[in-house]
Amino acid sequence: MFSPHGQKYPTDPDQIIHARTMTVQEMFAHGDAGLLVPHRHRQYIWGDGQVSRFVGDICRCVVRLIADRSATHCFGSIILLRDFSSDQSIQRLDPYFTPPTLSTLVDGQQRLATLALVASRVYWRLHELRAITHDDECRTLRDVFDQHMDALLNICSFSLRSGFPWRRPIMIHGRFDSWHEHALSGGVYQSAVSDYLGQFLRTLMTDALKPPVDPSSFLAPHIAMIDRWLNVITTADHSTGESYVTAWTIRSGLSYLDRQLFIHPAIIAAVAGPTGDRDSISYRLQAFVLLWAFAHTLLRRCCFVVITPTTERAMESVLEVRRRELAQEDAG
Repeated sequence: MFSPHGQKYPTDPDQIIHARTMTVQEMFAHGDAGLLVPHRHRQYIWGDGQVSRFVGDICRCVVRLIADRSATHCFGSIILLRDFSSDQSIQRLDPYFTPPTLSTLVDGQQRLATLALVASRVYWRLHELRAITHDDECRTLRDVFDQHMDALLNICSFSLRSGFPWRRPIMIHGRFDSWHEHALSGGVYQSAVSDYLGQFLRTLMTDALKPPVDPSSFLAPHIAMIDRWLNVITTADHSTGESYVTAWTIRSGLSYLDRQLFIHPAIIAAVAGPTGDRDSISYRLQAFVLLWAFAHTLLRRCCFVVITPTTERAMESVLEVRRRELAQEDAG
């Protein structure tokens, strides 16, 4: 077996490596998973182009699903370790605030960090659109909103299931950060992704209007790029471009994904054609259908190959392969 970077993993029977393909929703189904980036790894470094391709791949999978009901998109393989006996980053964590399920993220930081950023922005769009469920004709759509919002929240945070605040960023960097008590205080996290996710959760738990984005942050252009994609998605019905499918195309081509949703009277009425009134229920329902297709595809049709060494020898071998890869990247 080869690593995502071309290095060969051990094939000795005593060095067992378990690989399983999992959808994004399956990976974070229980809402209790936390990821620790090892101390020796660099911070998040993806650029705008990589973030744009990541979101674009999800959009293209939505389009493929119209013609091919079995369409999926794989983001590649990631490596998780769950034996922490020698990890100093783990040893110094406060066990009271450590996630119930904790993994060291040996490979996949860039993709999973981007996934968390995307999930947080899609969550917030759904959070804003959910206001339409106060209308009597849309009240029964609340469960659809809540199911997808809960699943998205599990991608960018984990739950301690007690105390307040009960949510923490899903990912921290072992060199800079720790999960601890003061989760709602500013400046708690030093790494860019954890800091942004902390701000997102603070906004969510304090009922602020919108998650702030520091314009001087390394992530500011990444968040802006994701938001531009989401603007394209949620306004596709009112655009002359061909960059995303329309709500009525989704209803006719993707209704098999959730038949109950697409026979809802309010949805049927809303997706009959474009509407010019941005404040109307129909306009916002069209935006919801467009965003729902994106979120549904991200959660249930996008996947990773999750590689988990199951013996100590396998773990050491994988770590050695990854150390060589990092050394080659630094030398290049």
